[in-house]
Amino acid sequence: MSTNPVGITNSFGLTRLAELRKQGVLTDQVAEKLCEKGQALRLRGHKVDWTGILDHYKKDGDLNREELEQVADFTVAAQTARKQMEQRFKENEKKPTSVQLKKMQALDAYLDVSKGLHTAYVEATSRAAIGALAGASFGPLNTVAAYLAWNPAPANRLGNLIDQLKKLESGESELVHSGNQVTPVHQEKLWQAKLQMLDEAVLQAQAGNPPEIDVQYYEMTSSSFVGRLAEAAEAGCKVRVNIDPSRPRQSDCAEVSVDESPRKLRALLQLLAVPKGDVGVSVYPVAEELGNIQQLMHRKLLRVGEKVLFGGMNANEGSGENFDTGYLVEGPAARKLVEGFQLDVLTSAGSTPLQVYGQKVLSNFEEGMMGLTPHGLATTLDIIAGPSPAGVRIPSHPSMAQLEELASKAGLKLSSLVDEDQLKHQVQYRSTKPMELKLKGKKMLHKLMTDAFDRTSSKTNIKRLKDMQLPEGKAGGGVRVAVGSSSEEREALILQAIATAEKFCYVPTFVITKAMARALVARRDELAAQGKNLDVRVVADAGVYQFGGTPNDEGYLALEDAGIPVHWALLTRVQGDHDRKIHAKQVLTDKMELVGSTNLSNKGVRDNWELSGLVYFDENAPDSISARQDGVERFEKLWKYESVAFDSRAAAILQDITTLGMDQSRKKSIRTVLNMIQNYEVQTSKLIEQEMSGSPALQARADELQRQGMAWGYARLKACEETFGLDGFAEKLKTVPMRAQIDAFARGQALSPEPAL
Repeated sequence: MSTNPVGITNSFGLTRLAELRKQGVLTDQVAEKLCEKGQALRLRGHKVDWTGILDHYKKDGDLNREELEQVADFTVAAQTARKQMEQRFKENEKKPTSVQLKKMQALDAYLDVSKGLHTAYVEATSRAAIGALAGASFGPLNTVAAYLAWNPAPANRLGNLIDQLKKLESGESELVHSGNQVTPVHQEKLWQAKLQMLDEAVLQAQAGNPPEIDVQYYEMTSSSFVGRLAEAAEAGCKVRVNIDPSRPRQSDCAEVSVDESPRKLRALLQLLAVPKGDVGVSVYPVAEELGNIQQLMHRKLLRVGEKVLFGGMNANEGSGENFDTGYLVEGPAARKLVEGFQLDVLTSAGSTPLQVYGQKVLSNFEEGMMGLTPHGLATTLDIIAGPSPAGVRIPSHPSMAQLEELASKAGLKLSSLVDEDQLKHQVQYRSTKPMELKLKGKKMLHKLMTDAFDRTSSKTNIKRLKDMQLPEGKAGGGVRVAVGSSSEEREALILQAIATAEKFCYVPTFVITKAMARALVARRDELAAQGKNLDVRVVADAGVYQFGGTPNDEGYLALEDAGIPVHWALLTRVQGDHDRKIHAKQVLTDKMELVGSTNLSNKGVRDNWELSGLVYFDENAPDSISARQDGVERFEKLWKYESVAFDSRAAAILQDITTLGMDQSRKKSIRTVLNMIQNYEVQTSKLIEQEMSGSPALQARADELQRQGMAWGYARLKACEETFGLDGFAEKLKTVPMRAQIDAFARGQALSPEPAL
């Protein structure tokens, strides 16, 4: 099936230039610049009459096919020549001569203009085609066309997406539910809200009115969270759980980690072990339902009675320290959210390992290479030996004595499971790399999984899973909330949020693709053409992944090229080995706020099983206006204190652009600054540790905030902000050695040597 139904093409000439001229894409000024740069460039075998082409275009507003083909062939030849020169100097490790450098600069100048023209051309073609399908009155046309130009959709999906957007635009969408009460629970409040909801459930149960608790998470391994779930079950609450199964993580042929599987299964088995607890647990059959174990059941939802908390935060150790967003909802939207959960539970009830993992992964468990880190090994041994009661945490870096004790309880010897010398080395250096399991170790892991799925497939467990009661969901507030489950619904909600922004659009995000970036640009430009100013700002997570880069570089560069302010997150750590993240999937505008589990990535929107919602802001609904103000204040704090502007073009000048070219050099500069940010964040953890150890009052305040339910890391950050003030704390953080390096490089200034950490 074609994924390009709207006629988008990479070749000039398939859409008449006259039409592009009419749309303001190929103006005389753009044509003059392209011809000027082309005239300055000499390519063997390609003679183009640039003067004649420009005169013809200015006179007739169009070109004949022969002229179009000349320009297209010349552009392809320029791209090829630039790549060949780059490769030649890379292989020979030589600097270009002055003549060669001049040729490179001429190639870059032409290709830069051509790239901008190509972007406008692709989006104009998309706009014309989608306009023909959706109609001239389709409000989100510019935003949707720009997005789909870089993330094309199959014809059936495109039709569904347009239908969803038209219904949202007309106010007739079945996704929108009125009469809700909403409370924003962002950042430090999000983890706090989870624990408080479970504590309240215990109190209600002890008073004779136990609420039903429903839990759905991609990751749910936090000892404090699982421990509270167990307390609620023991107090008499009905508890229903659905989780993602995880999948082996492979960085290379020697490193295949399956740590997440025993961690997640341990939490389920701990809950099933609650004495007399009415607990039903399930694992989402990813392989069967989503078609590929690499796709994720990525939803995050907690329901206690009539209240539902949904957003982007998981329930594992460290989740509460991330920059994340969520909403507590009560009313019709809460009922709709739980209806989706109920369907997932029924789909998952009694799922088998084959339905969950697929045959290929199961074969790897039995025959392939499998690895566990020391923590994963400790978790696995704990399950076999017990597992220990819910609420008991396995140390992140267990000692040999702890591992030997767990192995003894499980009736096993460490030396029969892994190479003991390697294990001792890993433990000594607190390594998080996986160790290959011996045959007995693989059999141990396979038996653990088989036994766990036998428990989840028992008649008692399945009977409990089928026994659920939805929230009453009575209307009791004035806020509209849209809920999106299917990928088309969620995609529509994201585009609706962007396309309706009038005054501002703030996006703190874990992932930003080029498609999403261009959608933001299109909305800004659309309003600019009407004489209006849309304040668009984006903060992207600065995480560095296994391939050494980030999924955000294309989106970052697209925003920067369009003149939209974009920052990299610069988050203070409280533990050196825990990378705090911008984990939010938020689009905050003057009209509405998008939250949920869906990352603004192609995979998040199209492939994973996710959950998203829109909270509408209404001047007649004070709760919503208060929520908007809370979101704006938090974003402004992130923008001012916890992120950094970065000029990739200025920084690229410091790189070897003579051989790389500007585009590749900009990407290289991004990788450089991201690595610097990682070092900075590790250094901030040492500063926090020093401040805490040197001030009993500061430590006492952090402990008090943690007792109130705040996550361990956020409690320490908040204690510092309260004690020193935001500006004072920011000044302290600027004393971290790497900060000056980052600020200088971001401005394109030469770096002074920085000692390795």
